[in-house]
Amino acid sequence: MITLTCECCNISEDFIDLEKAFDKGWDAPPHFTGYICCNLCPAAFITMGQKYKHIPIHEKWDKEGRPLEFSQETCVPLEDQASEEEMNKLQKFLEGFMEEPWDVEVK
Repeated sequence: MITLTCECCNISEDFIDLEKAFDKGWDAPPHFTGYICCNLCPAAFITMGQKYKHIPIHEKWDKEGRPLEFSQETCVPLEDQASEEEMNKLQKFLEGFMEEPWDVEVK
């Protein structure tokens, strides 16, 4: 059992292992960055040194409650939200990126 604490909003959650945390949407090593972020805090704000941009979102959660799942509207500042066209391009990229099999030779 491990306990992870989000480096953005400081919420903690227990997991059996890091794979279970990843499956639940947490960014944690060995996946993604060396930072630990919950399923509601985009790691990009921490990796780019812009954690301050997410503080107003946390303040909103304090007043209205934490959302149950991630969405741009509830978890990303308005000025950083992607357009529908950008989201569609990203979705297509990710679908292609996640296709199996990966024919990569590791040396």
